[in-house]
Amino acid sequence: MIRSKWLFYCLMASPYLFVAASVVVYLAAGGLSGDGLAGVCLVVVLLLAGVCVPCTAHALRLSAGEGDGRELLRWVRRVKFSMIPFYLLLFLSTILLAVTLVGLVLVPVLLAVGYVVMFPSSMYALAAVKLMRRQGLLDTHSYRTHAIMQFVLAADVISTADLHEFLKNSQNNLQ
Repeated sequence: MIRSKWLFYCLMASPYLFVAASVVVYLAAGGLSGDGLAGVCLVVVLLLAGVCVPCTAHALRLSAGEGDGRELLRWVRRVKFSMIPFYLLLFLSTILLAVTLVGLVLVPVLLAVGYVVMFPSSMYALAAVKLMRRQGLLDTHSYRTHAIMQFVLAADVISTADLHEFLKNSQNNLQ
């Protein structure tokens, strides 16, 4: 049983707080004058230190212990699905910036931001998959496939939904 759920809530809110803080810092620092981009980099570092590192450590601790992979997977699904609007916004921003020559330089930065935000939720998903494998709910092939998919943009959501459906179907078959 997962006792502390506040890290999951922080993880769900982090992409939207990141966008809001980046816009505020960028505008307050003067936009394209040069200081705005440095401020946004500071926001990325604060996101890493404040949310990503503690969530990753929590996921590693959960995977090392004896827990219920199904409960952890339910939380992973909530987190992954709550981030879909953020990734749609990121995708649209990347397309809009890729059209301009100046924005073309920022496309790798936006992709890096996407992976930074995705990494902690993928670590929770990896912990859930590991616990489910330990409980005998997944075979080795499924375990490896879902573990790899958790670190690919968009495939992580598909993998989480597939695992959830697999568990729901396996519970229906037992009854």
